[in-house]
Amino acid sequence: MGSKCNQRILLCFHVRYEKAFPMARLVLALLILLLPALGWSATFPICGDWRIETESRIRFTPVEKEFVCGSADIEAWKRIPRAQAEYHLGAFLQERGFYFPEFVTQDAGILVRAGKKTRVTGITVTGSPPATLRIAHRRGVRRQVLTPSLLTNFEGWVRSQLQSQGYPCPTVTTTADARTGQITLHVDPGLFSTVIDIAEEPIPGLKDGVLRRFDAFQIGKPYDQRWTALTTRRVDNDGIVSSAYFIPRCSEDGVHLKQDVISGKRRLFVIGFGASTEEYAIIKAAWQQMRIGELASSVRIAGYASYRKQRLRLDAAWYVLPTPSRWYLKPMISTQRHDESQYEYLSTQVGFQPAVNWDTQNTSISFAIGPISEFTHTYRGDNKGNAHFMTLAASLAMATHDFEFYDSDPRSGFAFTIATSLAARSIGSSTTAQRFAVEGEWLLNLGRLDPPLFVIGLRGRAATTLADRGNAAFQRLPPDYQQYLGGAATLRGFKRKSVPQNPKEALTSIYTGVELRLAHLLPAGIQPLVFSDFGVMGTKSFDLEEPIYWSPGFGVRLASIIGVIRFTASRGYVFYRKSPLDGSDGWRFILSFGEEF
Repeated sequence: MGSKCNQRILLCFHVRYEKAFPMARLVLALLILLLPALGWSATFPICGDWRIETESRIRFTPVEKEFVCGSADIEAWKRIPRAQAEYHLGAFLQERGFYFPEFVTQDAGILVRAGKKTRVTGITVTGSPPATLRIAHRRGVRRQVLTPSLLTNFEGWVRSQLQSQGYPCPTVTTTADARTGQITLHVDPGLFSTVIDIAEEPIPGLKDGVLRRFDAFQIGKPYDQRWTALTTRRVDNDGIVSSAYFIPRCSEDGVHLKQDVISGKRRLFVIGFGASTEEYAIIKAAWQQMRIGELASSVRIAGYASYRKQRLRLDAAWYVLPTPSRWYLKPMISTQRHDESQYEYLSTQVGFQPAVNWDTQNTSISFAIGPISEFTHTYRGDNKGNAHFMTLAASLAMATHDFEFYDSDPRSGFAFTIATSLAARSIGSSTTAQRFAVEGEWLLNLGRLDPPLFVIGLRGRAATTLADRGNAAFQRLPPDYQQYLGGAATLRGFKRKSVPQNPKEALTSIYTGVELRLAHLLPAGIQPLVFSDFGVMGTKSFDLEEPIYWSPGFGVRLASIIGVIRFTASRGYVFYRKSPLDGSDGWRFILSFGEEF
């Protein structure tokens, strides 16, 4: 501990720290962490004979150092004039929030006293902002370090908010006082405008208007740049063209949209990988042939494979009307195998359904109805053997545009699906059975902050099968006509598809789960969450019985570069149980790619 100390406080502490006793080490480490709070500063080298005195170390990039100290590899840059070096260094410090550096000449070289960072103390709004512009809803501005990039991002956010509220061509400027930290925002929203028309760039081989089936907005409604961006995303995801984007042109009568298109190839192949503690390794692959005919019909083959289930599906979107429309025919053939703890079956479906989708200004809706023939062989479970059904199947799906727009960062909106299939023994089915199911999700951004701080998610599913237990043909009812709960999709405190465990099949189930997620506060995209799942089942149609299943828990969501990773830990509880087979208590841990909310 006899090393010599000098004015470089951090270096002095570092030398003593290595040889100090454990308690002294802890004290010194805490003291080092508290240096900025105590107002102490330290001196660090920059490059050459340039040093900087600051509360916390600033790491300059190699390129920035060359602008200060020059480059030995380039003759003209071997020596940088001091005035020019000070100018560059001042600009680099401003980008980090230091606006009043001092440059002092010393025997050892040039010392730069960075001073204190300027933080945002308040925002003043001038001009004529609309009442719908809520500046207070923007997080990450007040008390943040005042930098040029912060002002640029803030301007962009304000402009985006106005363009989402019917003002397509606003003028937004920001200025700031580096001494007080006060930001002045000037807003000229321009005219409140509706969408007048769309000029669509012709696509070789296709009729004009084909891309209008993807529109998430309506002519004559207020302009919203989120919904034009959502339309672009739909086109990209479908693969009908390689790229399509909108260019708005403002006029006194409204907004005129021009859609530019890059056609690209007619075929698309995608493949993806994932994993979970429930299904182990997961692989998805799809091949699609697009732009078939003048109305851009398509054919798609998609596969899914994991330890628990495998599926291969061939379907098409066949547009048969003489002009571009959202109506189409949906022929389909699919085969899938499910291997769960309580059953194993192989099922093949063949269907042919008319379908349609449409959009209001804020909601998308799709509907399909038609016959589906299903053949199932149950290898393991209550009702082994073959079963076949000739059904009339229908589905109605609805989702708000914000739910779809923020699908990669869920925060608001709702989506739900209603599905039914009707089968009767009199028309060729193994038994008479009707299935009904309603499921959905609802998300709420508390305080409507951007980015959100707390997000509440509510999801649920209610399903029942109407069948006659007294009929001998009931014994031919396959597992996909029965109800099971448990796992990441429902009751997270119970093993996947393990509820109920009693000998009698469940024909009715209700599940609901509520989740609270802390979003966009912690670093590295870490989002903690707590949740509570509830479930009730019944052995009869449209009937619920005890016990009640409950699984509270906690977890974390991480939006990584390889996708969303979720970890949850929850414990299952069974209330009013009649038998030890009604479910097992205990902790369940689930790690997966993907998300529930």
